[in-house]
Amino acid sequence: PDLGVGLMALELHSISLSLAGCDNPATSSEEFDAKKCPWRWRFVLLFLAEVGRKLLVDKHDVIAGTRHLKLAKQRLASMKSLPFFASHQSLMHGPRWANQNDDYLPRARHWPVWPRDRWPSFARFLEANAHVFLMDLLNLLQADEGDELFRTVQEQQTEFTPLPRHWDCWISSDKVRPLLHALMPLQVAIC
Repeated sequence: PDLGVGLMALELHSISLSLAGCDNPATSSEEFDAKKCPWRWRFVLLFLAEVGRKLLVDKHDVIAGTRHLKLAKQRLASMKSLPFFASHQSLMHGPRWANQNDDYLPRARHWPVWPRDRWPSFARFLEANAHVFLMDLLNLLQADEGDELFRTVQEQQTEFTPLPRHWDCWISSDKVRPLLHALMPLQVAIC
């Protein structure tokens, strides 16, 4: 990733933490979740870690890279002090391990590979019937070789998300074009 874009994304996400109240311990869990604070925090950690790595590895800038990685550790400490993240086990291992598993599966043991005897019954059902699912998926693919059904379903399910054909028009809109030209002057599509 481009270092300039990474730094700008880091700055914007960091600002969004404060503006949304994501750094305020008094923010209710419902409001914290509604404002997408868990994701905002994880993006800040991601950008800090990736920018720090890029500065160290690609730019050989030990001072700036180390500063970003130390800031990631500080942000992680701030995260852990918030009620929403207080019991998140993934945060105990450092910024690069932050993930949403603890949000949805707080009591699950997050092993890279689970022994079969620890699988929930639904996982055993899925494995036992994988051949049925595979056959159905292959039949769907064969029935729709031109991806027409997939395209139609995608259009119906993405009411609020731009479809691939809409991105070029969105990117070239008068409101977005100046920002994108500042970030990527040679790569902006015109619709």
